[in-house]
Amino acid sequence: MFLEWPDDERCPYCSRKGRVVEGRPPQRVPEPLIVRQAEREVCICAAIRLADGRVFRCHRHADGIRMVAELVDYQVAGSWDAVHLATHEQGFVTSRNRYVGREEGLSLQKAAGIESACKSGYRKRELFSEDLY
Repeated sequence: MFLEWPDDERCPYCSRKGRVVEGRPPQRVPEPLIVRQAEREVCICAAIRLADGRVFRCHRHADGIRMVAELVDYQVAGSWDAVHLATHEQGFVTSRNRYVGREEGLSLQKAAGIESACKSGYRKRELFSEDLY
């Protein structure tokens, strides 16, 4: 996307003045990087979604499972494996406040050109919280 503005006005993003070259239309400049990045949807944190649709944000999925077990008052004899196996889905919340699964999360990160935070890079088909931070 490109922006155009007349000679006597300033670019609303970078405050540069427009230029008119004789015989040519006003100069076209690329939109600033920060504006382009704001349009991209990216994953911002891990999340746990319960079967009833409630979404809990967390740093790591394991932390979210523990949090859900305490908040929802699951009594699992010293373990949270039953919660882990039966009642939730692991995914991510995006910059547009949307819940996405692991596969869609990976697609969003790759489309935005964001590299994995892991030294080994992204795993095969799914995004992990370790890839974010």
